Amino acid sequence: STMKSTPHHVQVPDTPAARAAMVVLKRLTGAGYEAVLVGGCVRDLYLDQHPKDYDVAGILDRVVNHLSVGGEPVPTSP
Repeated sequence: STMKSTPHHVQVPDTPAARAAMVVLKRLTGAGYEAVLVGGCVRDLYLDQHPKDYDVAGILDRVVNHLSVGGEPVPTSP
């Protein structure tokens, strides 16, 4: 049998790191890209804990070298 990934919804806390991650997600998805939260933040959210940081993964048709959130650059890995 094949595993199928389905989206799950969790409550994201209202913290500066969470707000920044949501801005990145909204900008990417608003531009037509697929983007999701990944890594330890997902585990922490499912455990009803506040993540200390957020990782965003996306499927992009070009390499993004940096993003800007509120005028501040957000480093990314190529």
